[in-house]
Amino acid sequence: FILDTLSWEVSYKQQMRDWIGTIAYSPDNKTIAIGGDGNVSILNTPLDSKPTVLKVLTVDGWVGPITYSPNNKYIAIGGDGKVSIFDACTFKIINEFTQKRRVFAIAFSPNSQFIVVGGLNKRVVLLESSTWRVLEKYDVKATVRVITYTPDGKYVAVGGDDKTLLFLDP
Repeated sequence: FILDTLSWEVSYKQQMRDWIGTIAYSPDNKTIAIGGDGNVSILNTPLDSKPTVLKVLTVDGWVGPITYSPNNKYIAIGGDGKVSIFDACTFKIINEFTQKRRVFAIAFSPNSQFIVVGGLNKRVVLLESSTWRVLEKYDVKATVRVITYTPDGKYVAVGGDDKTLLFLDP
């Protein structure tokens, strides 16, 4: 459901086909991605009517983190051993980055030029969004659960099961 933040009343409610494990709004507030078991539903988010499903993206297995790039060009979806990159306008798959294990964390840089990925494989991977090639790999001691860029894009904060907060300089 969607809550009105002023009244805290439910402004919209829709039953989805699978359980919901992750939600991400597009930077322009025009779409919302809702993920569950093997599917990500993309809904439009009009201000004056009920959202409608624009597209259902299918990925293999569990759906983990979903994030839109700040420039609204890409949707990154983490899951069972890979990150799938979709075009945010056409919803066509652009690239897949394979990991050996489940992906729990994805973050785009504020300028949308880079994406960092982490998960069960105990590694933080930096990719360039223009080519999707791996630029850096950084091994950590435990599963990576969360990743975020600082607002200026100079550092990446990483946290996980080893209870350590790392600041990486990508």
